Amino acid sequence: MRRDLREGVTIYVTENIKPNFAEIARQYNVDCRTVKKAYEEVKAGLKGRPSGRPKRPSLLDPFKQTIDSKLELNCSAASIFKFIQKKGFTGSYTLVKDYCRQTRRERVKKATIRIEHSPGLSAQVDWKEEMALVSSEGELFKFNIFLYVLPYSKLKYMTLTFDRSQDTLFSCLHDAFLHTGGIPTEIWFDNMKTVVDHTKSQFGHAVFNELDTFDFSFQPSINRQEVLEFQNLAFMEKSENLIFIGNPGVGKTHLAISIGIEACKQGCRVLFINCHELLIRLRAAYEKGLLDRSLSRYSRYDLLIIDEIGYLPIGHQEANLLFQLVNARYEKHSTIITSNSDLSAWVDIFQNPTVTAAILDRLVHHVHVVKITGKSYRLRGLK
Repeated sequence: MRRDLREGVTIYVTENIKPNFAEIARQYNVDCRTVKKAYEEVKAGLKGRPSGRPKRPSLLDPFKQTIDSKLELNCSAASIFKFIQKKGFTGSYTLVKDYCRQTRRERVKKATIRIEHSPGLSAQVDWKEEMALVSSEGELFKFNIFLYVLPYSKLKYMTLTFDRSQDTLFSCLHDAFLHTGGIPTEIWFDNMKTVVDHTKSQFGHAVFNELDTFDFSFQPSINRQEVLEFQNLAFMEKSENLIFIGNPGVGKTHLAISIGIEACKQGCRVLFINCHELLIRLRAAYEKGLLDRSLSRYSRYDLLIIDEIGYLPIGHQEANLLFQLVNARYEKHSTIITSNSDLSAWVDIFQNPTVTAAILDRLVHHVHVVKITGKSYRLRGLK
């Protein structure tokens, strides 16, 4: 039996704590049955070990059960001493005080034994809720603090929020991943109700846009067979891009999301993000000196879906940041873009002919462009 494994399970035996065999097995890279066997051997060995010199009786022995029950109620050593004195205890206060201190230490020790973590395995998330500060003018401010901790390295990320919605949670997690330089295998939430207010969440009623729910008959300008073939993800194997162009409401985002869902089903790493939100995050990373890390993260996705290019004007600096991202993904991974503007009009969006040409040069080198010229789904009920 491995010595490190035996020593690892010994603490659970000596402290009378029920072990999590699966977690210990992951920690020591062994089968959980091996951990269980080691635990049982240590337990049997300690039970069969001779106790040595017989223990002398203590004046406290008849009162220990009473003292333990009082400690459960958080009574002080002084009050316990006075109580058991009335019950016939003849020992000193020091004897009671030392026993109370030792008992409390053992309880704290049992309560704070930590699970050992491996690098990159997990992160812990907690939300300090409904905190309040009063300004010098007497104005009350209520807020929450989002806390993200990597247990192995003890690296922390904290940010202040004014609500605990799903959007805020996802935004905080994204920023935490960016700050810590990666995404863990597991995320542990202290109490999910403190992380997401389910009374305001519609996640249980979510409807995912998949291709089988798309009404091709309403948009006859779309080549149905071409779009359906995108589901086999052959374009991703060739690092080709897709661009959906059309007026608002014609189904561009629906098609982009449906292809992204299919990629997820096939095990690909996919990110869907609004163009405006993407540029805000890239600019924030640039201002914090973290642009290289941010570009590296976005460039690693197997499929990046950028929604709604052209709905808002893009400044010169943001255009340069988007070019750097497109350039980082060029001929490495596929990108899907939705836009309400023809490619020839993108120079008006980016307000810089040179950057516009550089972005288009890399996007359209290997591209499938789908133009949708039909009416808006949102307006089909109106006459």
